[in-house]
Amino acid sequence: MERAATGMETVRVVVADDFDAMRRLVRLQLEDPEAGAPVRVVGEADSTNGLADLVERERPDVLLLDLHISGRMESCDLVPALRAASPRTAILLYSGLPGDLLRDEADAMGADGHIPKEWEAGRVRSAVVAAARYSRWRD
Repeated sequence: MERAATGMETVRVVVADDFDAMRRLVRLQLEDPEAGAPVRVVGEADSTNGLADLVERERPDVLLLDLHISGRMESCDLVPALRAASPRTAILLYSGLPGDLLRDEADAMGADGHIPKEWEAGRVRSAVVAAARYSRWRD
């Protein structure tokens, strides 16, 4: 985390989703200046292609990763490759799957947690900030 002008630590996030509109929405939710701890989206990816390089270069506190993102790399291989690229980055899967199914997928893939896309903005933001601070978030 880096320090913001307010003296609070800024949570650095990479958002990976193959839908541009979803990445924009997540950015708006996370970077809301009225919402508390500062969060800054430092990178975006629309596929798995080059995602590990982006994560290695940016070293975000949190990677918000769509479960069904397109690209050459299979989901089961993705989390280990991302961990190798940036071991201290918390990886949160997000998806439209129901919470219990998404939790099971996150556990099977070795992710640090999960965020259902149905969650309201404040809850998504809180989960991301918590993951950055504690490296694990469960609902």
